[in-house]
Amino acid sequence: MDKLYGKIFKKVRIERGYSIKEVADSIVSNSTISQFENGKSTISIEKFFHALANMNISPEDYFLRVEKENQEDISSYQFLLKKSVDTENIYTFKEILGKMEQRYKEIPESKYLRLQIINIKTKIRIVEPDFPIQPKEIEEAKNHLKNIEAWGIFDLSLFSTLYDALDDASAEILIHRLIDPLNYPIMTLQHYELFYICLNNIMTDATKRNKFERVEKIIDYITIHPALDYFIGPKLWIKYAIGEYHYKIGEKSKGKKEMEEVIKACEIAGCYNWAKRLEKELPKD
Repeated sequence: MDKLYGKIFKKVRIERGYSIKEVADSIVSNSTISQFENGKSTISIEKFFHALANMNISPEDYFLRVEKENQEDISSYQFLLKKSVDTENIYTFKEILGKMEQRYKEIPESKYLRLQIINIKTKIRIVEPDFPIQPKEIEEAKNHLKNIEAWGIFDLSLFSTLYDALDDASAEILIHRLIDPLNYPIMTLQHYELFYICLNNIMTDATKRNKFERVEKIIDYITIHPALDYFIGPKLWIKYAIGEYHYKIGEKSKGKKEMEEVIKACEIAGCYNWAKRLEKELPKD
């Protein structure tokens, strides 16, 4: 059993008012419990369940507590990560990455942690394009997105920043999954927001690479399935990406006008930092 279980076992024991001595008996010793709680050794399933019984707690109640602790960690991490993405705070990104990598050292068999680490690294690459991410990490994330039955919020977040590291064949497969409505058992507002961010990122990257058929495919999709008015940010980003595409294919006047309209809309909305950033990217000719 990994260190997380021992840590939570100790929390539950203390909360329930038991000392180690009161939990221990002839089957499970003081030393075994102490070392398990402090991550110094593992414990057999038989002894673990016996120790739980000695605290009058069922395995079901204990594992519900494990799930709750995990969910709190995930929620805290997701909040920090979203804040970091919004502000492009590279220091917070790396702080989160360090914490997740430390947890992974404690639980090296955790696929969840491996994928979270890869997700953070793809986010750091937004700010530091040369930040290292290993080919085997890209491969694992790619296979995850290909093989899972349906995508959720995490998977959309991962794809939104993993996309530009994919080979063309994998990108096409995953774009098809992205726009397939059967890929999502449920779609909340957060799902939709990430979905349109993915579409924007695909268009921006494809325009830079001169993959115009891919851009046109996304534009055709958005024409039929436009973003809701609620998503002001994604709608503006998509319009700017379309302007970049038109400019790149030679429709310079049309494209530049679309980009200038987005900058003006950002100023009207009070998003001055975004307006300044986009204005720097605006073609000068």
